[in-house]
Amino acid sequence: IPEIAAGSITRYAGGALGQDSIRVGTAVGARGLVPNVHQTCVGQDRKTIDRILNQLAALEMHNIFAISGDWPKAAQRTAVFDIDSVQLAAHIAELRARTGTPFFISCAVSPFKYQREDLLYQYLKLEKKIAAGANMAITQVGWDATKFVELKRFPDERGTKTPVLGNVFVLSRRAAERMNTGNPPGCWASDELVAVLKKESEAPDGGLQARLERAARSIAILKGIGYAGAYIGGTHGATHIRWMIRRAEELAPKWEELFQELEFGKKDAFYLYKRVPQPQ
Repeated sequence: IPEIAAGSITRYAGGALGQDSIRVGTAVGARGLVPNVHQTCVGQDRKTIDRILNQLAALEMHNIFAISGDWPKAAQRTAVFDIDSVQLAAHIAELRARTGTPFFISCAVSPFKYQREDLLYQYLKLEKKIAAGANMAITQVGWDATKFVELKRFPDERGTKTPVLGNVFVLSRRAAERMNTGNPPGCWASDELVAVLKKESEAPDGGLQARLERAARSIAILKGIGYAGAYIGGTHGATHIRWMIRRAEELAPKWEELFQELEFGKKDAFYLYKRVPQPQ
């Protein structure tokens, strides 16, 4: 699938133990796909992070997603947070400058915060990450096109040209029901979206086609808004991903007509700008 630029290699996503990200990234790279390796702060002191970064450099895996990471599951009740995600981005950037290793640093941001203070903190932290050396931002999952516009508009108005990828998650009914309760942390699905997915799940295919269509429309909307690309999750099926990309290409010319289909924000929530149906 030539449109895929890289594959995301998670590190203990959701706080659960998993395969070693360096080993998985090496295998992915050997198969011709650029790995974007997650580097988290949780459970890592600076010496450990340095050792991992040196291994990545030696293996020529230069794309790094610098994030805080999820708190470990109940079996691991304590966790080390020696540095935060801003300091992590700065640390990688310093290593890049000192050694000449061409690290490309991604960072995370969530525009899907509906309390004023929470949202402003996200944007302040994004600016700090960019100032620290981050090259690109990737959003948290969310189903609110107005928030996607908001995130694109905010850095543009401040003269920041850092590219942003919008998170497009193929959301199932069960995943939406979990997110509706705030689990995993940082992910949220509205009651309205859960109700739509519940109805769609009654279809003979369990709602699969409707989920893929929603994801394809989200990709088209992101392209219309001006995002640099989409960060696709919720499926590992190459057939599904190929179909979503092709379908998004078909839908791209009429993205403005689709905009309101991706409006599952919170009622009476805080928005940085006046809510409008499309960017100004």
